[in-house]
Amino acid sequence: MNEIVSPEFKHWLEHSPEARAFILMRESKRLPFSLLAKLLSRALFRDPLLYFVRNYPGGVGIKIREMYYRKKFNKIGQGVILDEGVRIDGPQNISLSDFVWIDKNVHLFTEWGSITIGRRVHVAENVLISGGGHVSIGDYAAIARGASIYSHSE
Repeated sequence: MNEIVSPEFKHWLEHSPEARAFILMRESKRLPFSLLAKLLSRALFRDPLLYFVRNYPGGVGIKIREMYYRKKFNKIGQGVILDEGVRIDGPQNISLSDFVWIDKNVHLFTEWGSITIGRRVHVAENVLISGGGHVSIGDYAAIARGASIYSHSE
């Protein structure tokens, strides 16, 4: 990798099993057994659990997601609603203030970088927020359905 990359992105590339597998396959190299075992265990155990957490409907599903992500987010305020189908990559880099509503099928991607969402914000359906740098959404904002917000250009 000769390009100039941020330290966060470089750390993610070095520590993400999926990224390491992709790089090795792209270079036509064999995957080490330990990497295959880690990817297989994720596919068998973590991914089905995440599918259940992400997609369980109704008020029970909202409560399940709140309990699951409470310890994973950098910060999560009170009254936060994470609706069905919300996909979150890098929850340790996400901070949500009080009374935030993340609507159906929103994707928050921040394996490197960060996302901060202020108080009483509604992120409507099918929105993508990608925090390769830092995305900050202020208080009392609304993000329209289908919008895409990027903090990087690559």
